[in-house]
Amino acid sequence: MKHINAKLCTLLFFVFIFISKVDAQDRVIFVNGDTLKCSIYKENRDFLYFKQNSKGVFTKGKIAKDQVREWTYQGANVTQVLTEEQKPSDLINEVTETEKEEKKKYRHENSFRVSINAGSGFLVGNTEKSVEDMQNQGFPKEDAEKYVNDLVVGHTGKFTMHYQVSKYYWLGVLYNGFFSDTKMMTRMDYNDGYNWIYGEVGEAAYVNFAGPSIFSNYRFGWEKRFSVHSSYTIGPVFYRNEVEIMRQQRLLTGVAFGQNLDIGLEYFISPRWAITLDNSYFSSTLGKITIETGSSKETVDLEKDEINNLSRFEMTFGVIFYW
Repeated sequence: MKHINAKLCTLLFFVFIFISKVDAQDRVIFVNGDTLKCSIYKENRDFLYFKQNSKGVFTKGKIAKDQVREWTYQGANVTQVLTEEQKPSDLINEVTETEKEEKKKYRHENSFRVSINAGSGFLVGNTEKSVEDMQNQGFPKEDAEKYVNDLVVGHTGKFTMHYQVSKYYWLGVLYNGFFSDTKMMTRMDYNDGYNWIYGEVGEAAYVNFAGPSIFSNYRFGWEKRFSVHSSYTIGPVFYRNEVEIMRQQRLLTGVAFGQNLDIGLEYFISPRWAITLDNSYFSSTLGKITIETGSSKETVDLEKDEINNLSRFEMTFGVIFYW
């Protein structure tokens, strides 16, 4: 899985590099033979929309397709057949009131994207081993199962910020936090045939993940109000678990490597604001933990069957702001 994700990320990176280079080489050849070097960022049936940087001054405009013989866009050469009525006049039209009205529609050309999401996460690790370990410590099976099941479902929050580097790709950062806890009154058997102890057991687990992210989206539908997106993120994972068993407290901490794959759907409620539904899969395993008590601290390398699987599925809702 790690090798596949690494290859996918590498492939997406080189695709981004290729697209970026192509964007900088767009050109337009008019019917009179003149050539315009620019960056075409949008086209429709009648017009080509372009950006141009002249000595640090950025301008935008549009060109009527019936005055163009050939153009290069996203690495493809497009040649159209001209009619006798097409004349080399009014080749370039500056931004008009009509285009200003189009900008009011839900087709933003903003370079920054920020999102905030919240929802639920569901751990995918095998719970049978955890239940068995609690039973071996003397806890009743039904209490052990309820305790572990409460920890499987937790709360998650996500923050992202991306900058658009090509038509479909963005680069940025992602932060993802996950929290789950449980607490219950139960009994513990000392397995000596005589003594039981009653008390409270519980724990609160925190998993924080952050790293660089590559993001891609595609807009569609009426007035471009809908967008599908995906992102891939890698980075460090910080684990913290506060455990209390019969008034005895322990703190478990650790650091691991993680990766996150996200797929979502957006709906634009205004040119800059959108709401989103995201589904994601977070993958990480913890093979070394540090255990602290009131009087001691030690770091333990976990055996193969004891490795803590932090992987989970997530479903979140959120808001997005573009500018």
